[in-house]
Amino acid sequence: MVNQPAGDQSSSVNVTLCQRNRSSVLGELNQRLLQPIGKPVLVNSSDSFNASAELILELAWEISKKGLQRVLIVDCNLRTPILSRAYKLSRGAGLAEFLLGTHTVREIVKKTNLANVHLVCSGECFVEPVTLLTSLRLPQLIATAANHYDLVLLNTPPYHAYIDTFALAKFLQPATLVLVSDNEMGIETKSRALSELQVLDLDIVDVVSQA
Repeated sequence: MVNQPAGDQSSSVNVTLCQRNRSSVLGELNQRLLQPIGKPVLVNSSDSFNASAELILELAWEISKKGLQRVLIVDCNLRTPILSRAYKLSRGAGLAEFLLGTHTVREIVKKTNLANVHLVCSGECFVEPVTLLTSLRLPQLIATAANHYDLVLLNTPPYHAYIDTFALAKFLQPATLVLVSDNEMGIETKSRALSELQVLDLDIVDVVSQA
């Protein structure tokens, strides 16, 4: 269930995903993330490269089953990209090349095997990732995507290991940040991250994913 905490923390909700309720909760979470249309959604794990990507794949799958909304996934993990492999796509030109100005939006958006779900892979990054991710071309990409997609999901590297996510969140605010951990690992790390992120203009969704 998606729970709004008591008190005045209107910008934060808590979500617990388990096998029993997974599909229904993912559906609720998608509905929350779809409003307002065009607001970027950063998905991050406090301590794992895979957890954020796995949640993005699940969210996209749930939306695809209904076939009513269009989703763009942008792999902003320029350090250890995995989403192109998950969709069995060649990496090719992607976000890095667009931010460097060598490719257009049309050239970097790829179809996936899911209806209405498209992907911008990370591309090849040969400079400091945070420098690229704070390029003024990224908000341009988000604004363009908002005209064609109902939901824009940004995959980001682990919060505790890199400054990328904080820089992105600050650069793209107002935004929604989904911070995911499992019930065994990353809780303390995530708690510190949530405290630090409160200074930004974010709607924070705190997700605990259970087996």
